[in-house]
Amino acid sequence: MPGDRQRRINWPATTRSGTLQLTRSPAERTQNVVILADATANVGERGATSLDLAFRGAAGTMTRYLAAGDRVGLIVYAHRLSWIGPGLGRRHFHRLMDLLLASGQGWELAAELTRLPRAALPPGTLIVGVQPPAAPAAG
Repeated sequence: MPGDRQRRINWPATTRSGTLQLTRSPAERTQNVVILADATANVGERGATSLDLAFRGAAGTMTRYLAAGDRVGLIVYAHRLSWIGPGLGRRHFHRLMDLLLASGQGWELAAELTRLPRAALPPGTLIVGVQPPAAPAAG
């Protein structure tokens, strides 16, 4: 079951002792996590705009899940939709950060994209939405 400790039969020790010997190891984490970052609004003071806060939240979430051994992907939507499928490692983290920081340029996908490819959102994926905070009401 997911989250249980892995148990494997240690055949050399079992053969020597004549009784079943199990080797326990920590649970393997292979959860796919995709972070949805909303880049449609950018209001507030410089350095603390809603877009800055949303992207800081996305970067922190990516960092934590990658450090835990999960596969992380990113979908950024604003004027267009940009994405990178789930992956592991430091190189993948840098690709994710490039996509996050280049949301206003480059990484252009097909203009007529109506749905994401299967690679962007694999079955069984945990989806984390990062959205800018609501603008304060005038009054």
